Order: sequence, then structure tokens, then C-alpha cells
Amino acid sequence: MATITSTPFTPAAVPQDRSSFRNLAEITLGFALILLVLWLPTREQLIVGPIVLLAPLALVLATRPTLAQLGLGLRGFLSALWILPAAAALTILSIFVARELGTFHALYQADFRHVGGYVLWTIYQ
Repeated sequence: MATITSTPFTPAAVPQDRSSFRNLAEITLGFALILLVLWLPTREQLIVGPIVLLAPLALVLATRPTLAQLGLGLRGFLSALWILPAAAALTILSIFVARELGTFHALYQADFRHVGGYVLWTIYQ
């Protein structure tokens, strides 16, 4: 509710944060690069994949954030403890649902290298 002494709200009065634009640009670029790698043929994936993997690391190292800013401090760790059990429960639920729908199937290649690659790629994302 406005009063006589209140100042009017104008969109121009809201300062634009440069870091939020940079964050949006980094997320958009990262997502686009992941899609690029996923849609490339296997030979090109082996070339472009490591570059896409190292690009975010280079961006993070260039800004030199603290561990707390990265969410790697004790406070960030404690607030994220719920994620692992929630992900495990969702995974188990997804397996049961996929079996019921008839869409559950074995891995294309169930060797350690293939499964390990999926695990690393998932953690990276």
C-alpha cells in the first residue's frame, strides 16, 4: 500500500547485478556445451568432451572463490546432507516405476568403464 511519503517503484530504480548476468551466461553456456557433447558423434565427443569438462573448472579457478562461496564449507555441507538420501529414494522409486511401465532395461554396456563414466558425468553435471 502506498503512502504519501513512500517512493514510487520504477523498474529503472532496481540496480542490475553484473554477477547475476554472468551467472546466467555461465549456466546457459554450460548447458549448451553439454548438449553439444551429447549430440556429437562418438569420435568428436572424445575430442570436445574433455574441453567441455575443463571449461567450467577454468571459469571457477579464474574467479578464485572461497570454499564457502562454492558451497564446500561446513555450512554448505550440512545444508546439503538431505540430497543424497533423497536422490537414492528417488532412484529406487524410479526403478520400481520403470519396471511397472515396462521401460526398465539393462545397461548397453555394463562394464566398469562405461558405468564409471556415467557416474562421473552425473557428478560433473
